[in-house]
Amino acid sequence: MVAAEGWARHHRPVKIDLQLRDMKTGNTSHRAFDSAEACETWLNDRPKFTEVIGLRSKDVPDGVNDQLKAACRPLDAEETTLVKQLDQALDAARKAAAQARRKEEEAAAAKHREEMSNLAPDAPMKLRYLFNKGVAAADATDTRTPSEGCLAAVKAWVEERNTWVEGRGQVVGDANIEVYPGALPEGVESPIISGTFVPVTAPAKD
Repeated sequence: MVAAEGWARHHRPVKIDLQLRDMKTGNTSHRAFDSAEACETWLNDRPKFTEVIGLRSKDVPDGVNDQLKAACRPLDAEETTLVKQLDQALDAARKAAAQARRKEEEAAAAKHREEMSNLAPDAPMKLRYLFNKGVAAADATDTRTPSEGCLAAVKAWVEERNTWVEGRGQVVGDANIEVYPGALPEGVESPIISGTFVPVTAPAKD
């Protein structure tokens, strides 16, 4: 063990906070020490069935960290078995949770696809415009095709906004536009319901 005066001579004073785990229950906790040497003394005689997971403290010098790791009493055979069992149980729990999340996501995606497939042909539709790609459905599961009149209105909408930003050397780079893709509701004159856009630097002209 490094003597207290050795710590004082070679390291600046630093408080240590250890992250711990009970090898029998898997419960985690932490323990704080006012100095590295006090922590080292505790680590030399680490209580049985208490695993040191790592440091909670920040800005601990590498040299101090390395010496504390070296000071920790090694796991005995019984502790090694318990730690392995805990790690295996945690890994199994993580895999089960990940599988459950995947199933939830797949179910949500399937429900969304069904909802989109049942949309009326003329129900509002969200489109996305990219200056280098053109117009497409904002939601890939919406397989409806906007009418020519709708697409012409979107083009005009983008061109109008290009005039707003051209003085700054910009164009509409990315836009989200909600439209009526087919027949318009009674009393509605434009396919455009609403839209927002983000300008970008205009491409260099040939």
